[in-house]
Amino acid sequence: MNTKLEEKKLALNQSLESTKNDLAARTQEETNRFEVNKLFLGHYQNASATVQRHTIDILVTLYPEQFVSVAKIFHTAAQTPQIRDEIQRAASAAAETGKFLASGLTALNASSSDVATLEGQAFTALVSGDIVNAKKLFLKAYDIFPTYHNVDEISHIVLTTQVVSEYSTADSAGRSRLLKQILRTVIHDYSWGSSPALLNQMQSKAR
Repeated sequence: MNTKLEEKKLALNQSLESTKNDLAARTQEETNRFEVNKLFLGHYQNASATVQRHTIDILVTLYPEQFVSVAKIFHTAAQTPQIRDEIQRAASAAAETGKFLASGLTALNASSSDVATLEGQAFTALVSGDIVNAKKLFLKAYDIFPTYHNVDEISHIVLTTQVVSEYSTADSAGRSRLLKQILRTVIHDYSWGSSPALLNQMQSKAR
């Protein structure tokens, strides 16, 4: 009888300890996220390029896991292309090595490989002016990995159904004008994931 009682007590203590550890982990996670948000609002958003670069260094060093999950926000608010490149390299390295797994980057490696291929094909189609196929490919990438680079924004904000429809029914001059507008938007706001070669092609066609 005493043995069973002791076993129950042990199981209860283990359960309480596990719960306590879970709560402590959650509290630390919330604290880290708060610090990341505070750095973004107080030291990054609308700051100079120098301050932004310094803030990124702090985030990558102190809060790598949280930084990976919100890297897209920092990428969008970056003051220079160089900082965007730094953010992309830092977030990609963290995700690919598997050192820091965040809620937004928990896809399997196979899925990451698939979405990267689809993303590259989508950018290629976009550069060539095949808007319909580009939207399909970006949507396929989004279905696999919704938070991957800018596949969400490009497929839902840039290549909207209305834009694709207008492009499909426009004449040659209208298509050229609309394609330039699309490429300029992607280059300025949503180029994360585009290779340097494709980015150069987009810049050339957007002139």
